[in-house]
Amino acid sequence: MAKVVTFGELMIRLQPYNYERFVQADHLEFSFGGGEANVAVSLANYGLDAAYVTKLPAHAIGQAAVNSLRRYGVDTSMIVRGGDRVGIYFNEKGASQRGSVCIYDRAHSAIQEASTADFDWDKIFNGVDWFHFTGITPALGPNVVDICREACKAAKAHGVKISCDLNYRGKLWTRQQAREAMTDLCQYVDVCISNEEDAKDVFGIEAENTDITGGELNKEGYKSVAKQLADKFNFEMVAITLRESKSAFDNDWSAMLYNVAKDEYCFSKLYHLHIIDRIGGGDSFGRQGHPGRGGVRGGGFRPEALHRGRLQLRHRARSGKAGGRRRFRTCTTVISAYRYTIDTPVFPVFKESSSTQTLITSQKQKGRPAGRPFCTGEAGGDPCKPKIRKFM
Repeated sequence: MAKVVTFGELMIRLQPYNYERFVQADHLEFSFGGGEANVAVSLANYGLDAAYVTKLPAHAIGQAAVNSLRRYGVDTSMIVRGGDRVGIYFNEKGASQRGSVCIYDRAHSAIQEASTADFDWDKIFNGVDWFHFTGITPALGPNVVDICREACKAAKAHGVKISCDLNYRGKLWTRQQAREAMTDLCQYVDVCISNEEDAKDVFGIEAENTDITGGELNKEGYKSVAKQLADKFNFEMVAITLRESKSAFDNDWSAMLYNVAKDEYCFSKLYHLHIIDRIGGGDSFGRQGHPGRGGVRGGGFRPEALHRGRLQLRHRARSGKAGGRRRFRTCTTVISAYRYTIDTPVFPVFKESSSTQTLITSQKQKGRPAGRPFCTGEAGGDPCKPKIRKFM
């Protein structure tokens, strides 16, 4: 079984209930989240050997953060304990044409004040096949850039494939700082994951004649973006998420994969999505590029994962029992891990309709097999469609 290591910051997520604004809220939901942690959780849900590396305080909140990963089967044995605090982010969900709001309180967190001496990468990468990080982690400071660089060098020395999701965060650093750091780090990267905005913000590379807010995408432009990225850094693969934003609730999602060796561009089916919680969606896409998931094996993407020109992004749905054995069906969706990344905390989700309260439940509440994901697929015959119960 392939083993994947992800590295980043695990944070506390505080969010008003339902769609309240910060100024309206008197209660906040408490959970943990982080881009690289989401990838590790999603991979573990698929049965892969996934480990997460970070630095967390030794106090009770730090232990709660560790436990939030353990419950999903993620290996936490390489997490370094130390420092004084866990970073926090406050999230206000968007509604209709109102965008979401994220406020960071992560200064002086344990990982932000970590040093290269905290991590024994030779030990961490022993027996590992794949290493994943995002552009959020080096944005924490020059010392964390150094940690990421040491990690990448050690990964290369151990023959470990490296993937990076650019994930530009303007609240953490400037475009110039991002360009300098990521230009350095991307020389070690084999698979680059990006979107139309990050490629422009970090490297100044953009698709022509495209406006994501206007709902118009130019596929030829994204071929050019992928090729420019690959030519600049000698990537083996470039994966790009394509989003057409209609409102905070409704997006059209698709994806593109550029296989450099074959000079082949593959576009997925377009999915019309009504969003419950968008945080973690891009991370769930990122995990598709890892061994055994959509998929990479033996050091490269498996071309058979590209079915009829579509990037297959899979998850499994429990569909019943036969002869005492569980049967599973496979369905296809761009954001298959939406509701089982740790960044998506709330079960159940309530919708109010006059005197009827509709409770959307998940496979999780129906005794799913341990280590298997629960599903939130779209309607229209999808076996992962959420089950709906009505209460008067």
